[in-house]
Amino acid sequence: MNFHLVIGRKTEILYRNLILRLLSLDFIEVP
Repeated sequence: MNFHLVIGRKTEILYRNLILRLLSLDFIEVP
């Protein structure tokens, strides 16, 4: 198993979730 690939995959999902949350918050704050 390639641990680097597993860690990269998990971090990629975390960053995607963070970006989606920030975008959703920005859209909600904009009237």
